[in-house]
Amino acid sequence: MKIKRLFYYELLSIKTEINKLQQDKNNVKVLGDIQEKLLEYHHWVECKFNTRKFRLKNLKRMKKNPANTKEISLQIKSSINKTILQLDELTELKVWLRNIGNSLPHLYYDKGDLRAYSYSSNSNNLKELSGDIHGKDGLDLELKCFRYAIDIGSKALLNDLTSIMRYGDLTLMDKEIPFIMEIKNSEACRVKANKQLKNMQEIHSYLEKDISTTIRGGEVISQRITMSEDERSNKEFFNKHFTDSKHTGYNLSKIEGGLYCLSFYHGSKYQDNVDFSVLKKLKKPAFFSLNQFKNEEDNSLFYPYTLLIDDPEIYTAFMLGLYSIYLFLDCEILNKTADKYKIEFKFITDKYLSEMRSKGGPLIYSHTFTKALVEFSSLNWAVNQMFSNYQVALDSYDVIIKKEF
Repeated sequence: MKIKRLFYYELLSIKTEINKLQQDKNNVKVLGDIQEKLLEYHHWVECKFNTRKFRLKNLKRMKKNPANTKEISLQIKSSINKTILQLDELTELKVWLRNIGNSLPHLYYDKGDLRAYSYSSNSNNLKELSGDIHGKDGLDLELKCFRYAIDIGSKALLNDLTSIMRYGDLTLMDKEIPFIMEIKNSEACRVKANKQLKNMQEIHSYLEKDISTTIRGGEVISQRITMSEDERSNKEFFNKHFTDSKHTGYNLSKIEGGLYCLSFYHGSKYQDNVDFSVLKKLKKPAFFSLNQFKNEEDNSLFYPYTLLIDDPEIYTAFMLGLYSIYLFLDCEILNKTADKYKIEFKFITDKYLSEMRSKGGPLIYSHTFTKALVEFSSLNWAVNQMFSNYQVALDSYDVIIKKEF
């Protein structure tokens, strides 16, 4: 039995609690209880991970013993492969737990603002995540501050439980702007705390001005562009699709023009019952697997599935690989809109972004299309926004180059 599937009832329970918090965001007790559960789950995963890591080290040492018979060597090799698979599963569980943690700040703040708290101020990469939560220096003090804040009715968040709040230790989410606290045990930590404070100030400056040439190591220009039209969401249509799939174990339905969703419980024999002929309407079909996407750490910065998928049973089965969600889309909507705006583009699937360029203009990259795919937004809305905002980005680029911003 896979390790991940041991977490079925835990995932089901915590998703139910998040639904409860979603209905009443001022329920600080539920907010605190969810984080206490996450702490407990992290502790279990970290202990299992460290035990298997130690086991793998011993097995590799045993494998080098020249006295091993062929049979013993094969047994050791089999144990090594099994242990590596278990470590991979536990690593995925760590990603999932942090993704669940991400749902908490998303209940209180805009997803576009929150992403900035994952950016590094030193490089183009995301800020490095902390390691194991349990056993780290200062955890007792952090927990003491967190529990005190919850007890007095403050919406407190332990940042290490997320993969999106990568600055500071504790966030108070009572005000319009998150209040991030760096908690240190001693005066010796002052230098590190001051550096963290400077980096957080740069992030807040970016959020205030919508532009920065210093975050991400100063290697790229970071700018947020206001969409010309409010985001159109397909979340309601997707969740109706998921609900319908529970009756038969599978469902293929049209979400919007140019986008179909196929979802099914494993073992449902959907291949024998689904009418795939409707997909022939797609002129330039493309395929996207949400199951594969969800397990990559940096992709957990997108809007969390704990808030996208309403049904706790569907969510839990999806996370555990018992339920698959595939998207079939028509890339013709990209081609037609690009032609309309006279922009050349290509979709870079391995990096989940679109590369755009007008004649003689610079390359501009956008994650808008991918965000729409994985966040259940309208693809037609996203494509139009992505290309229509290209000229806005070009104008801003010219201003930045002339140092007029």
